[in-house]
Amino acid sequence: MQRRAEITIPAAQFKAKCLALMERVAATGEEVVITKHGRPVAKLVQAVEPRKSSFGFAKDMVLYMGDVMSPAIDPADWEPDEEELRLVGALPAPTPKRRSKKKR
Repeated sequence: MQRRAEITIPAAQFKAKCLALMERVAATGEEVVITKHGRPVAKLVQAVEPRKSSFGFAKDMVLYMGDVMSPAIDPADWEPDEEELRLVGALPAPTPKRRSKKKR
């Protein structure tokens, strides 16, 4: 990250030149360190625009076509396959096939 130019100024001078320093910081991105008795007490920096939230980024991009919560197919028309029936215990598990012994 590149460090920006920094100006150090006593609080009394800052008070006298506050508006001009704010314009300078906004235009150049320089930072102003304000001191009291030679010790830093505050820093004036360029304001950063807050990032837009990604929440709602697709608003108005989706077309509502009706009821999206109800099933698309009538539940009475659903037919489970064999695997589903085995999972709920409606069909017995398949028995493994036995291998035939090889003749030697």
